Order: sequence, then C-alpha cells, then structure tokens
Amino acid sequence: MNRIYAGQSSLVIRTHTSCSLSEAVECQIRYRKPDGTDGAFPALIEDSLEGIISYTVSEGDIDQYGHWRFWAWVRFTGDKCAPGDVQKVFIRREGR
Repeated sequence: MNRIYAGQSSLVIRTHTSCSLSEAVECQIRYRKPDGTDGAFPALIEDSLEGIISYTVSEGDIDQYGHWRFWAWVRFTGDKCAPGDVQKVFIRREGR
C-alpha cells in the first residue's frame, strides 16, 4: 500500500538521519499537521550506525487528512540537538 489514510494505525514511520546515533540520548519524529498543530512521536533507534529511527503509529495519531510534515530530531550527549530535513506527506481521506 503506497497511500496513507487519516485514522490509519497499521503504519510505521521510518526515517534515515544520515548520522551515527551511537551517542543519541533521545530521538523523535516531529510533525506539523495540516491545521498547523506541531507535535512529536517518540522514536526508537532501529540502526544506530546507519542512523535509522522509527515510530509505530497508534490509533488516533494520524487524525487529519491533508499535507503533513515530518522530520527527525535527535538529542546527543552534551545536550546537542540535530533536526532533520522536512518530508511532506499527503494523508488521504478514506473513501476518496
């Protein structure tokens, strides 16, 4: 399935950070919903050397249709932070 729908919960959001996460202390996948609301999902490190993080979506997480923006955010030891590039994703309305 190449499309994502509002209300969908069978979904894993995965992103490549392009950096080693061996010294990461916190990872998030941040988002901006179509209505402008900002938030963050707590992400798990899948591969620290390749810099891959992911979040398994829960019911109610993807609650709006339209253009969402997602980006990785990582805090490293020493309280250094690194945001990633924004990826725009269109979330569809079921039945449309």
